[in-house]
Amino acid sequence: MTKTVLLTSILLFLTATCEQKGANEKSLEKLDKLLSSAEAQGLSGSVLLMEKDSMIYYRGLGFADQDDQVKNGIKTIYPFGSIVKDYTKALIFQAVLAGKLSLEQKLIDFFQDVPKDKASITIAQLIQHRAGLASYHDAGPSDIPADLHQMTKAEALEIIFTKPLKLAPGEDYRYSNSGYTLLAFILEKVTSNSFEELCEQQIFKAAGMKQTDFYASPKWQSKDVAIGYGNSAFGVKNSPFYWPRNPMPIFGNGGVAGTLSDLYRSSKFLHSLRVNNPELEALYQQLKDEQEPPSSNLVGSAGGNDLGFVAVTFGRLKEDQYLLFASNNSTDGVEDIDLLRRILILGFDFDLAEVVPGAFADDEVEGDYEYVAKGDSHWGLPGGKRWLSVEAFLNSINKLESETVETLYKEHLTASHQEKYDQEEFRQVVETWHQGAPFEVETVLVDNEEVTLGLINRQGKSLTFVLSLSRASKPLIDAIKLKP
Repeated sequence: MTKTVLLTSILLFLTATCEQKGANEKSLEKLDKLLSSAEAQGLSGSVLLMEKDSMIYYRGLGFADQDDQVKNGIKTIYPFGSIVKDYTKALIFQAVLAGKLSLEQKLIDFFQDVPKDKASITIAQLIQHRAGLASYHDAGPSDIPADLHQMTKAEALEIIFTKPLKLAPGEDYRYSNSGYTLLAFILEKVTSNSFEELCEQQIFKAAGMKQTDFYASPKWQSKDVAIGYGNSAFGVKNSPFYWPRNPMPIFGNGGVAGTLSDLYRSSKFLHSLRVNNPELEALYQQLKDEQEPPSSNLVGSAGGNDLGFVAVTFGRLKEDQYLLFASNNSTDGVEDIDLLRRILILGFDFDLAEVVPGAFADDEVEGDYEYVAKGDSHWGLPGGKRWLSVEAFLNSINKLESETVETLYKEHLTASHQEKYDQEEFRQVVETWHQGAPFEVETVLVDNEEVTLGLINRQGKSLTFVLSLSRASKPLIDAIKLKP
């Protein structure tokens, strides 16, 4: 290669690099504007973008403590929610590879007095949420938020085993926090270590997570832990600093908090374990969760609660790019997938719509972003985007007009459900009950993605619907059923 050609090549490379850098800077400027808009509309939390172990973007939004005007920052600690299930799964797989467990072992092998309908549930079924167990095992109505109910392990087991199965074991997918609590109990039995010790040694320390611990950690200072501003609260201040350590309703499926930097370290660590151990990777592929991203190049997990918190980790493996997100004023504990999609487009030039066909409206990223925090529902529903489809459903029943019913079908029901459920049939089901009269929402019960709505008209006649909300990327209705 001649000197002239070499110089020309270098100049072309530098020009291309500068243009790429300029384009990236321009995208990050747009990301700043997006998050400024979200913050102005009320969003509070943090966004962290990592690429090849370098921080390419960080933004704190709103306040970790509104009263003391402490802003959310890079050192702010947030609860991880259901992301802890990823740690439990990794520990189970390590125990399997160590010969301490078999995927086909059953509950009856580990616990006494297991009811007959649950005795044959296997480790594999628990991991994949195919055990048919109920979603939760809190202690019922109380002034204490469900996640933080205090009970012994024996009491937790009694509740789990007493609750009727939602499905026969192995029949279908049914998300269950209780299943992962059972997995944590099993880990303690087969390793002779506490679940806390296992996480500390095999996850937190191994991944270099210096600020991550279970609730009420002596590692933390109160000012560093975000306060949640949601539908419920508990403690001197509503933060993991004051919450009870290892509450049984979220044992093995939550109860851990840390910084977004630590959350990134755990994501990278869990991936490195799989890359370096083909047997471990085979277990992950064999027992893949239905909620995992559809592409093998993507990893992701999320968790939230009604105490105000949401946490998300999302990674592109080949590109070594990761998005970490947390909010401390989520109303419904569900991640705002529209916002996350926009962040990924601007931060990494990657659109989730490419891997989740039909999950987004074509124009969703073209218009201005709208953050939905507190609810302003005529029906008294909680706030948050999760409830927009439920609101639309109730509005369509209220009016029973062709236009509103058509809007419900086009914008809030999945395509597969539109094919199964006729609009005219929908109208006829409620017309006799409704008779043009106003009605009220008598009850709202939420069991994971299933929402039961009890409606009552002015004659005192009740009608109960069960809506199955989709696990797709925007709030949609997968099924509508009348409950006898």
